[in-house]
Amino acid sequence: MNDMKFWCIYKHPEDYPDKYVVRRWVGLTPDEDPLIITDTIEEARTVIPEGTIYMGQDPIDPVIVEVYI
Repeated sequence: MNDMKFWCIYKHPEDYPDKYVVRRWVGLTPDEDPLIITDTIEEARTVIPEGTIYMGQDPIDPVIVEVYI
């Protein structure tokens, strides 16, 4: 069985407080390295795979500004 993959765009996370970061998650585990570290959300969105579905902002963690599955 494959774990669900999803992508999160973070705005100013603790490890990169002045940047946007995209991390891919497989199940409950994030990839070790971010996919991109950038100054703008527009550039962060460029690494989100085509065909994913925008799910909104994480209601629990305000640092996660966009989630895609």
